[in-house]
This record gives sequence, structure tokens and C-alpha cells, in this order.
Amino acid sequence: MSACFNDLQFDRDHCDWLYILQRWENIFRFRNRSDISKKREEKETLTYESPIFTDGGEAFIPEETRIEGEKEYRLVSKRIRNAKKAGEITYAQVTIPYDLEGDDTVPETADVPLIDEESGTEFERELSLVDAEEISREWSDTFSFSVTVSGYGADLFYLGDMEIPGNADLADYGEKLLDLAGLSREYYRVDRVEWDGEPYEDGEVICRNAAAVGSKLVRNVKAKYGGQIRTPDLEGKQYIGIYEEVLPETEDETGIEPEPEIMSQPETIPDTSEETVQASLAERIIEWLESHITTITVSFVSVLLLAAGIWLFVKSGKKPGR
Repeated sequence: MSACFNDLQFDRDHCDWLYILQRWENIFRFRNRSDISKKREEKETLTYESPIFTDGGEAFIPEETRIEGEKEYRLVSKRIRNAKKAGEITYAQVTIPYDLEGDDTVPETADVPLIDEESGTEFERELSLVDAEEISREWSDTFSFSVTVSGYGADLFYLGDMEIPGNADLADYGEKLLDLAGLSREYYRVDRVEWDGEPYEDGEVICRNAAAVGSKLVRNVKAKYGGQIRTPDLEGKQYIGIYEEVLPETEDETGIEPEPEIMSQPETIPDTSEETVQASLAERIIEWLESHITTITVSFVSVLLLAAGIWLFVKSGKKPGR
């Protein structure tokens, strides 16, 4: 092949054909890179719909940026719209602590305040008792009740229908006093009895009031209530936010215009002498061909242009002496 080219003479116009072919190849290569760059610039979008709110909605204002997976998104627009939401059937369960005294028990039902987690709206529903557990018990010295003694000042006086000596210590009759008050000895006890005020007449009978002071057993119980409920219908406002994917910075974004990649040798103005033109042009054609042997993607148009250029070189070449 080198021998054939050595028989040819080329002038500067013929050398420009090689430059034209190189420029065509660069144009196709740059266009392909532009298509890839354009695909990379296709940004994904996200739509954010806040929960419905009835107040100012400060807690639901769209954030300026969001992270989803490994991608970052930037808020490009936001608005507020009127919105409605029908109530939903769901299950609710709460635990209520009680301090029970005596033989008191927890209620079988309870009106429980609830909060809708999505909107923050408060509402109340009746729930049924599911379970009750006693956590602890202790004696509290805050217990007292009133006692009335009739026949005060006599040798005998009465507690209900029971006669008691006039000089007796009423604290010794603590259990009897609990029975008269209808209180269980298991949960209450009387430690002392103190007079409360002066004697007074009730008809023909002299009476005097007293206070029985002691302690009571308090049980700390946790009651669990639960059941199906329907959340309230909501009518309020809702934030809508549109987010756009943030792509990594490119040369275009930094203001530096990318230059098309040139795979061939730098452009030079060839020497017009016959020997120099023949040698340099032959070397450039061979180098150009060799550099394109490993080209991965060559369009059909590029192949046609390459074949046409070589054919024109051969057809238009002049032999020495002509």
C-alpha cells in the first residue's frame, strides 16, 4: 500500500481532504457525546403532598431539599390547596393509670382523648376495658371519716346502737367504727379518734362530733383500653411541593465550554515540496487509518465518507513528471 502512495503526487488541496475527513469524524463523535450529555440532563421529579392541616401548617411546609435513596432533590415550586379527607376505621389502644382505694375497680369503659397522627387533630372516643394490672399497693395516712356520739356526758353513750362507757377511748373501737361506716377492715384502719367541736343538743340528747383518723390501702393499677374507632372527617388545607433532581456539576454548569475531542494528529500546513508532500501525506493517511481501527462506534455515514475520501485521493493523484 505504501508503494502505491509513493507513486502519487499531492498538492495542498489534496491534503485538505484528509483534514475534511477528520473534521467529519469529529463532528459525529461530538454529536454522539452531546446525545449522551442530553440524556444525563434529564432530571427526575418528586411530588410532595403534606398531611391535611387546620391550623397554620408550619410543621408541614416543604423543605428546600429532600434525600431519596442516594439522590438529592431541590424544591422548585410549592403551593397550598383546599383538601378534604374522610374518616378511617382503625384500632386505638391506650393505657390509663388509676389509684384505687378499698375495693374500687377500674371502669369498664372510658372516654379517651386521641390524636390523629397525620393531621394532629384531637378527638375523643369511648374505648372498652381490655386488661387491668395491679402494679403496686401502699398504705396512705390520708384517711379520715366523721363519727357522731349521742348521750355525750353521761355514764354511757352510744355509737350507733352500741353502748360505750363514757370514759372509753374511742380509738379502741376502731373496727366497730369501720363497720358503722360500711368500710372494709381489709382496706382501712383507724389509728385514733379526735373530738371535733363542742357538745351540742339534738332535741333532748346531747351529742358531740368526732373524727376517726387512720390509713387506707391504695392500689396502683394500669388499665388498658382499646377497640375499633373511626377517625373524624378532615377539611383543611394541604401543601403541594414539586422537587427536581440535583445532578452533579458538569463543565457546562461551571461556565467552561467543553471542546470536542480530537483523536487525529494536530492540524499542520504541509510543505509544498513533492517529496515532503508524498512522505507526510502517506504517513498521515496510514496513521489516520490505524487510529480508527480500534474505534468502537462508527456510523454508517462515517464509513461512506471515509471510502469516498480515499477514492478521491487515488483518482485525483498525479504521477511524477506529469
